[in-house]
Amino acid sequence: MGAGRSGSTIAGILLGNMDKYFFSGELHLWNMTKGETFNERSDVIEFWKKVSDAFLDKENYFKYDFNKRLEFHTAIPAFIGLGNKKLIEKFHEQSQKLFAAVKAESGKEVIIDSSHYALRAYWLNKNKQLDVSYIYIYKDPVDVIKSFSKKNIEHVPKNFFSANIYLVGITILVSIVYTLLPKGKKIKVHYEEIINCPEKVLQRVEKITGVPASKVDTNQLKTGYIFRSNRIRHLEQISLKRDAKVDQGKKFSDFIINIIHWPFLAMHRKKC
Repeated sequence: MGAGRSGSTIAGILLGNMDKYFFSGELHLWNMTKGETFNERSDVIEFWKKVSDAFLDKENYFKYDFNKRLEFHTAIPAFIGLGNKKLIEKFHEQSQKLFAAVKAESGKEVIIDSSHYALRAYWLNKNKQLDVSYIYIYKDPVDVIKSFSKKNIEHVPKNFFSANIYLVGITILVSIVYTLLPKGKKIKVHYEEIINCPEKVLQRVEKITGVPASKVDTNQLKTGYIFRSNRIRHLEQISLKRDAKVDQGKKFSDFIINIIHWPFLAMHRKKC
């Protein structure tokens, strides 16, 4: 869970390098793209083709727009009880089938979904057939806003004003949904904790999943079979660069961002 550009892909890759964990990428897009990975790597294409072949009811799954009507940030009506009950039942049924297909093909105990939509997490929590744990990833707002301003990448850039409005709104929504999730099955993780003390993050994940963590070489992280995520999905291996952030001095825009987001900064303090 969390805002876009907050590091969910990096976190997923880190977790996916543990023995009993599999990183799938953003699984909400499996419905939107009808199972097409948009990844040039032949091994990734082959993996998700096998998942698709195992999901015999996929055509029925693809005809529903779960993202727009249930999962996306604007799907508030369903969240407050105005949703289509049959659609919600179908979402639960098809979600269980998708996770089961991925689990069977990967042979792993835990499937990691980096879809960061808070409302998707809310509805997955309502599914009695799934045992779900949740990680709320928070990243310094200055870094997130700067990331949104980047051009010539796959995602559409946002200007300073729209990026801040988006980040405030999403942070409020995620915070509300987070309070509704079961205790003992959720944790908050600051992005810099993933970079600077990944071992502690993995230990915390073990506590909420109940599945043992294992040692991970952060200098040689295999990206695995990522269905969809950011452009990192095209790489076969990455490494975590600890303390890579360089403070080049505070700019006025950084000061404004911190003023806007100071309540959330106070709520999400780094633990290492």
